[in-house]
Amino acid sequence: MRAERVIAFFELSRPINVFMTAIGVTLGAGLGGSVEWRCVALACIAAATFAAAGNALNDYVDRDLDRIAHPERPIPSGRISDREALLYSTLMFLISGAFAGALAIFKPLTLAVYLPVLAFILMYELKLRLKYYGPIGNVLIALLVGATFSYGALASKPNSLAFMLTLYAFLSNWTREIVKDLEDVEGDLSVGRRTLPMILGEDKCRAVSIIPLIIAIITSPIPYLIGKMDSAPFIVLIIGDIVFCYSIFLALNRSYSRAQKIMKCGMLIVLIAYFIQFFLKLVL
Repeated sequence: MRAERVIAFFELSRPINVFMTAIGVTLGAGLGGSVEWRCVALACIAAATFAAAGNALNDYVDRDLDRIAHPERPIPSGRISDREALLYSTLMFLISGAFAGALAIFKPLTLAVYLPVLAFILMYELKLRLKYYGPIGNVLIALLVGATFSYGALASKPNSLAFMLTLYAFLSNWTREIVKDLEDVEGDLSVGRRTLPMILGEDKCRAVSIIPLIIAIITSPIPYLIGKMDSAPFIVLIIGDIVFCYSIFLALNRSYSRAQKIMKCGMLIVLIAYFIQFFLKLVL
């Protein structure tokens, strides 16, 4: 029974998201060409526990909806009580804050990322009217994904590559979140969410949704053009751009499910490009 509860809290944290957050921080730090491992370790723990806290808070706030839509999750399944989930989220936020504070002693600029993101996520989750207004959620999720790279950079050595990756991740995830809303209109209506497709209508929303991704594609060569990215990772990056272009074609043709999945593949290819650059920076 005790092991089952540990597993339930593990699920509540969404370990894959937590792990990817730590990886994103490390990548952002390494793109500067040198890594201050003590500070990066503090940043990874702060960001990973922050992600766990945010995921647990999300499940706590959505517990009534999840009893219908996701009854297998830890709270609706009864493996964790509402109160325990809230206490766990609070504990993770406190641990995250402690490590973020320790990091700020050495790298005070990291608070410029940490504090606004903390404020945004608490406002979004606890102000329920915001949570059910889809466009704000689209921006917040995209912001959280992009911020990990900048947080890592500020924890080690600020660098233009990490900030460009932040922009790319923010814009591409923003488009993907809107496309997901285009795919899920009926489900969102059933739970009372007001998303961009409901506000603009499907046709206008479809046209608007691709704008952030187009900006990401157009600006993606900047690191190479200014001499901050090597040829090999740039070639991989272009492949990612091509995949993104295909996803735009699918979205414009109302293949929303395929489009957002292809966008995820494009994001993975772009990350691989930056990981190649990360390796070259640290080795060469």
